[in-house]
Amino acid sequence: MTFDFLCTGAYMDIRQEILNHMRTKRFALKVLSMVESVAGHHFYSLHHLGGAKTVREWGELAEDDPSQRTSQITVRICHDFEYAIAKVLKDSYGYDIVPKSSANNINGNFDVAVQKGETVLAFEVKTTQAKDWTGSTHSHKCGKVPFYALIQYDLDLDIPLGENSLHGLFKACHFSVTSPLEDGSAIIEWSGK
Repeated sequence: MTFDFLCTGAYMDIRQEILNHMRTKRFALKVLSMVESVAGHHFYSLHHLGGAKTVREWGELAEDDPSQRTSQITVRICHDFEYAIAKVLKDSYGYDIVPKSSANNINGNFDVAVQKGETVLAFEVKTTQAKDWTGSTHSHKCGKVPFYALIQYDLDLDIPLGENSLHGLFKACHFSVTSPLEDGSAIIEWSGK
């Protein structure tokens, strides 16, 4: 089976079911809670080696250049979102998760792919603390899938370190789950900002 973005019938019903689940507050809160439950691990070493007491202090120790601190912190937890999304889709909704290997027959690079029956939806996951989104150019020729899970958040940088979980790390968050246009192309074209 090769994944085709332009299908009808049962595919559309299952596709809409998956998207509806991913667009709920319940889904977003489960993902956020799961990421917060393990986020402390990312800041553990400099908490012990350098004495960082908060995420802000961790950033100051990890990066001398203030303009790079936000990126350093974001990179620490971005992959957790991919795994949390997959885990919530599997554990809470019963979907199968498709491995990222090249043997999966999905056209394009993706971070999370979910399957129910013959229907497969593959998502690029983007996270940011920035007010404006940035990204690389998106096109079918670049090999990206046209579905996105976009997560924009504001962190409590003064949350104390020392625990494996950092519940309360996210002060605010916005989840968006996009669908491709009718022709199958991505609704988002990345070109810098």
